[in-house]
Amino acid sequence: MTEDLKTRVYEEVLKTGFPLELRTAHYLRSLNYHVAHNVYFLDRDEQKGREIDLRALKNAFFNKGQGRYAVRHCLLLECKKSISRPWVIFTSPVVSYDQDVTDIQTAGAKDGMWLEPSFETVREFQARHPWFSTPDRGRSYFEPFANSPDSNQTIFKALVSVVKALIEVRGAEFGAGPHTRLRDLAFYYPVVVLDGRLFATRLGSSGLEVEEVESVPVSFYYRSAAYAEEQIYTVLVVRETAFAREIERLDAWLLEVAAYLKNHTGRFRNLSSRKHEILERSTAAKKSQRLATKQRTSKAGRRPPE
Repeated sequence: MTEDLKTRVYEEVLKTGFPLELRTAHYLRSLNYHVAHNVYFLDRDEQKGREIDLRALKNAFFNKGQGRYAVRHCLLLECKKSISRPWVIFTSPVVSYDQDVTDIQTAGAKDGMWLEPSFETVREFQARHPWFSTPDRGRSYFEPFANSPDSNQTIFKALVSVVKALIEVRGAEFGAGPHTRLRDLAFYYPVVVLDGRLFATRLGSSGLEVEEVESVPVSFYYRSAAYAEEQIYTVLVVRETAFAREIERLDAWLLEVAAYLKNHTGRFRNLSSRKHEILERSTAAKKSQRLATKQRTSKAGRRPPE
């Protein structure tokens, strides 16, 4: 390979988002996250496999009595490079239907509730969460200077990708499934990391205000025939320059939650119920296998083996 070709290849690589993905993964590993690249999930709308850039899992362990517990953060991340066109997020104040700390997507909690239903406790955890405590949420978005009717598609695709990946990863109970021997509880977060400039637009006392920001939590509602869940997700859109700050704050919140749950282990799903789930899944799988065998042998015109 000539030096000229090597230089040209290098310059082309820099135009992609992959270096950002590598830097993001490297930083997360430095904080003891378990990071996987290009994780596939099923896009139910199109019935085909797609991939998310990164899946990262962080653990907080503790012992209580004879039990071993784990509280986990699972991040689903898309890494986007947009140097020529900034991202603009339209925001407005938080309203009652926006997601709060009691609505964080979880697995492993008893009855789906990780927090005791106490107003004071909810308010305290809400106030300390790195982005649920912010007074505004993103509502809509666009990319200026694109001169195209599809100018919002890059942002929309990033948001919908992390949400769809979250739905599938949470549905599989990754990090908190019934197969584990621990009592564990996982929180799932969709995140978009941006290598580019980010602006928030809001209506102020003197009219429309535009401000360059480092991060914006975007309230994102997605529903289709294949995704009928009635949920609103909060996707953090964060510049690479602020990513470390946001993750360190989230990790600090994880430790606070672990300390809280150590005194409220009743919020963990009971292990016996997990074993029951495993039995139900195993029984259903065996029935499906037997049915498939009967169908195949019936088509072949012979009896299934005894």
